[in-house]
Amino acid sequence: MAERAGNNRNVAIMCIRIVAMLFIFIDHAVAYTDIPLKGVIIQITNSGVLIFLFISGFLYGGKSIGNFKEWIKTRIERLWVPYIIFISVFFILEVVRGAGLEIVKPLIIYVFVLQGLLGPEGGPQTLWFMTLLILCYCLIPVLQLVRDKMVGILDSKLFAPVAIALTVLSQVLLAYHCNLTLDFGHPLSWYVAAIFVFCCGYFSNRSIIDAGITCRKLAVWTVVMCGSMAVRIIAQRLIDGTVLYDRIISIWTNAILDIWIVFFIYFFVSKARVWFDCKVIRQGDRISYAFYLVHALVLELCFALCSNGALFIALSLLLSILAACCLAFASDQIAGLGVHKRGIERCA
Repeated sequence: MAERAGNNRNVAIMCIRIVAMLFIFIDHAVAYTDIPLKGVIIQITNSGVLIFLFISGFLYGGKSIGNFKEWIKTRIERLWVPYIIFISVFFILEVVRGAGLEIVKPLIIYVFVLQGLLGPEGGPQTLWFMTLLILCYCLIPVLQLVRDKMVGILDSKLFAPVAIALTVLSQVLLAYHCNLTLDFGHPLSWYVAAIFVFCCGYFSNRSIIDAGITCRKLAVWTVVMCGSMAVRIIAQRLIDGTVLYDRIISIWTNAILDIWIVFFIYFFVSKARVWFDCKVIRQGDRISYAFYLVHALVLELCFALCSNGALFIALSLLLSILAACCLAFASDQIAGLGVHKRGIERCA
C-alpha cells in the first residue's frame, strides 16, 4: 500500500496539486509576456486543469460518503467560503475602479457559480473552472453507487476498454456535430473529455492506493505518452485548425500527458517521500485552492505595475502566495466560526 503522511494526507497527492496550481499560474502568467517557446510552454502548462480534475476524482474515489447532506455542508465551508470572500473583494475593486450597475449580472452569475455555463464576462474569468468542478462533484453520488454496487463489472477486463471506447465515440460525435461552446471557446465535447478524466481519477484510486504506481505501469504510460505527443506534433503541422485536431486530438493527447504527469509525480514522490513530507509542501498544499482563486487578479494588477517578463512573473508569484495565505487564513476563521456555532446549537 502506498505510504501516507503522518496526518493521513497523501504527500504525493499534495505535490501533484501544487504542480497543477503552478501549471495554471505559469499558463496565465506567460500569456502576459513575450518569451521564447511561449506557445510550447502554454501547451504544456494548460494541463493544470485536467491534472486537478484527475486528483479531485482520485481523492473522492477513496471515500465512502454516507451522509451527502453533511458532505455538501462541508464542501460549502471548504470551497464556497474562500470563493465568496474572493469574488466579494473582486467586485468591490470593480466598484472602486468605476464600474456601475453592469456588475450586477456577473455578480449574480458568479455567486451561483454559473460562469462556466453562462460566460465569465465581467468577473474573474479564470474561475470558469469552478462550474466544471461543481458538475463533477454532482456526479460523485452516481460514481459511488457504480463503484460500490457494480464491483464485478468494474473488475472485468472489458470495463475499461468499453468505457473508453464509448466515451471517445460520444466525444467525437459531439466534436463534429455539436457547436455549443460553454466558456473560452471550450466546446461541449471538451467537457465530456474533462469529466471523463475526473472519472478516471475516481475509479483509479483503489488500485493506486493498494499497489502504487509500479515501474511497469509508468513505463507503459511513458511509451503511450511519447506516442501521443508524436501524433499531436505531426497532426498540428498537418491538420491544425480542423475539428479532428482542435477538438479531438488536442484534448485526448492532453489528457494522456496529464495522467502521465500524475503517475510520474506519484511514483517519484512515493519513492522519496521523506524528502517531500515537509512544512513547505504541506503549506503549499493548504493554500493551493486559495492560490488558484487569487492568482489571476494578482497577475492583472502586477502587469499594470511591471511589464518586465522575469520580474513580473517573480513578483506575481510572490504576491499570489501572500494573497493566498491571507485568503486561506480569513476562510479558516470564518469556517471556524461556523463550526463553533453548530457545536453550540447541538449542545443547546
